[in-house]
Amino acid sequence: MIIDFQYSFVFLFILIAALLFSLPLFSFLDERDDKLRNNSMDSLRGFLAIFVIFTHTVAMFYLFKEDSWKNPNVKIGYLAGVGVSMFFMLTGYLFWLKLKYSENPNWSKLYVKRILRIVPLIYFQTIACIITILIITNFNF
Repeated sequence: MIIDFQYSFVFLFILIAALLFSLPLFSFLDERDDKLRNNSMDSLRGFLAIFVIFTHTVAMFYLFKEDSWKNPNVKIGYLAGVGVSMFFMLTGYLFWLKLKYSENPNWSKLYVKRILRIVPLIYFQTIACIITILIITNFNF
C-alpha cells in the first residue's frame, strides 16, 4: 500500500484533539492540589512518550508502504525502548515520592483519579481508531 496525503488526516485529528483538550473548558482535568508536582520531570516524561510515538509512526509508515512490520533504521528503534524504560522509571520515582511525603495516602481517591484520567483516553483512542479504520476502508467491510 502506498501512503499518500489521505492519511495525513490522522495527524491533523490528533493536533485538533490536543488543542481542543488544552482549552479552559477541560481545565477541570488538570491537577491543582498537588504541591509536590515536579514539572520538569513531567516534561521529561512527555518527551519520552514522544520518542515512543515517533518510533511507532515510523513502523506504521513502513507497514503501509511495504506491508510488513519492520523498522528499517535500527537507531530509531532504540528511541522506543529508551523512552518506555525511562518513562516508567520516572513514573515510579514520582509515585514513590508522592507516597513518601503523604502521611496517610487515600488509596481509593488515588485509584478513582487514575481511572478518571485513563478511561476517557481509552474511549477517545477507541473511537479514533474506529473512525480511522472506517475512513481508510471507505466504510467497506
